[in-house]
Amino acid sequence: MIGAGAAAGFAETPDSVASQQTIPAEKKSSVIIRAQDFADYHNAALMGDGEAMRRVAVCYQTGTGVGKDLEEAIIWYGKAARAGDVEAEFDIGTLYRDGIGFPQSDEEAAYWFRKAARNGSTKGMVEIGRQFLEGKGVQQDDIIAAEYFWRAGSRGNAEGQYRYASMLRDGKGVAKNKEKAIEWFEMAAAQNYKDAAQQAEWVKNGKPVVKKATKRKKAAPKATAPRKKSAKSGKRR
Repeated sequence: MIGAGAAAGFAETPDSVASQQTIPAEKKSSVIIRAQDFADYHNAALMGDGEAMRRVAVCYQTGTGVGKDLEEAIIWYGKAARAGDVEAEFDIGTLYRDGIGFPQSDEEAAYWFRKAARNGSTKGMVEIGRQFLEGKGVQQDDIIAAEYFWRAGSRGNAEGQYRYASMLRDGKGVAKNKEKAIEWFEMAAAQNYKDAAQQAEWVKNGKPVVKKATKRKKAAPKATAPRKKSAKSGKRR
């Protein structure tokens, strides 16, 4: 089993959230893992390539180009992480978070997400930020959560931008700032993230109040007096 777990509530001192200088966006590389390339991944992994080790792990986890084998996948994720592959560190965090291959553990997930975040993974920053926000596996702390969301968002992560904007809007973990909240929601909206554009509009102009339709009571039928019989009677002549 991949170890080195973290105890809940470890001490951490965040950087100043107020210092909002722009940080270059994280380099993104979309890698398509193909079944026909499994042999090449495996050979490169045996030669010590950390990224190839992670690809082998993904292949075993998903059954791509090889029989599905979760235990073998975990072994290769561990090798990739030890070789310094940041994506593998994040992947191990998700396995602990979701209880896949390991007993579910928020503490272990926090350890690996934090490790990935320190090594530059914006996904890791968002996940460990979320755990601080919710108090899962770590001591709840809005300030640290806001710091991690800011770091991820500053590097171009849309979810980090959206979550940091929400913190600015609500004044959680950071001073409430309507203008900055709009700015960060719009950054996320530029990447078509969730309902970021709508959120920005709501912060600008206020969320529209939807009035509940009230059912009109039916008016009680008016009482009508019975018609009187005519006093005149008789046959027509």
